[in-house]
Amino acid sequence: MWTNLAVTPRITCLVGKNESGKTAVLEAIYRLKPLPSGHPQDFQGLRDYPRRYYACDKEFS
Repeated sequence: MWTNLAVTPRITCLVGKNESGKTAVLEAIYRLKPLPSGHPQDFQGLRDYPRRYYACDKEFS
């Protein structure tokens, strides 16, 4: 399921169920302009892919 997200200065929080993509939104925003903090920039499936789909989708990759 896809949704549009309008980012405005008035947004103060993200609310949703577990595994609904809250952290993914924050990661995407961070990766647009990362800090030089040493945060990993590469994609690692087990860390970056939704856990509930990882095992099933890994078989098809």
